[in-house]
Amino acid sequence: MTTPTSTAMPPSAVYLLMNLGSPASPAVGDVRKYLGEFLMDGHVMSVPYLLRLFLVHGIIVPHRSPHSALKYAQIWDAKSESFPLIRIGDALAQRVTQLSGCPAFSVMRYGEPSAHTVLQRIRSDYPADTPIVLLPLYPHYAASSYGTAVEHLLRTARRMSMSHRIRILSPYYKHPEYIHTLAESLRPILTKKPFDKLILNYHAIPLKHLHPQCRPFNRQPADAANNCCTDTLGEKCYRHHCIRTTQLLTEALGLPPNKVETCFQSRIGHVEWLRPYFTERISQLPAEGCLRIVVAAPGFAVDCLETLEEVAEEGKHQFMQAGGCEFEYVPCLNDSDIFAQALLRMAP
Repeated sequence: MTTPTSTAMPPSAVYLLMNLGSPASPAVGDVRKYLGEFLMDGHVMSVPYLLRLFLVHGIIVPHRSPHSALKYAQIWDAKSESFPLIRIGDALAQRVTQLSGCPAFSVMRYGEPSAHTVLQRIRSDYPADTPIVLLPLYPHYAASSYGTAVEHLLRTARRMSMSHRIRILSPYYKHPEYIHTLAESLRPILTKKPFDKLILNYHAIPLKHLHPQCRPFNRQPADAANNCCTDTLGEKCYRHHCIRTTQLLTEALGLPPNKVETCFQSRIGHVEWLRPYFTERISQLPAEGCLRIVVAAPGFAVDCLETLEEVAEEGKHQFMQAGGCEFEYVPCLNDSDIFAQALLRMAP
């Protein structure tokens, strides 16, 4: 969290950069607490409350916590005693403060720094007529990410009787600033040496979270020619948002469409999720002649467990085991100046 260097004049705005969250530590108890909070969100597990309570605390969390704790331990920074998502989130907030001259705070949907903690500080330190600009670090709309984050922040503000006006950045999956920023982060890697395919990997969501009219498209290739919605109809269609980002980024980079592929990661359980699955495609690509790939995760603003462990580590191992030769993971936009500048330009 950061505050302006001068308190002589009230700031023109306070920025909130909101992301998912991380456990307090890789200890099993902390991971258990975090998973419990995350999975009990009805936007994440859309089943009746009592059934969700039984599944989460009776089956899923006790079973997953020790395994997840081992994964979290791999990305834990003992020196700063934090995870990359928290550490980089704070650094990005500092960048926004430096560039805007206004206070900026990193806030998490689950865990700390929580919405209540950050809003309490804002209420204490800044006048009630100071607008709050909420910047959800979710480019694509999904009820289980962008939707629950915004709803939670607004609900918390109401419960605290906050009188600050809150402006909210809409999903920016097709915003020229976002597409340009992604392209600039990828261009040096793509021009450095030859590659066979660029894999744009997004977080998956359960198929039932899509509108019924979009679900039949899930078994078909995820490309721009096979979209499930128009821009108007797809205002809240996660699949459409991801495919549109791929299309616009492909055009911005000047790549032929067959050089870029969309995949989805992090599925759990036995229900169907968005396809094509990253874990399946990464093993199939070498047999198709794609031996040198570049992988990016444009759905994640900041590197976290899903990108660093699932993609950069497990994905690379799986690809090389299947016969691949080169696997290069491109870090997320993280706390780069260009991303901080883009957020400020997109801010409402």
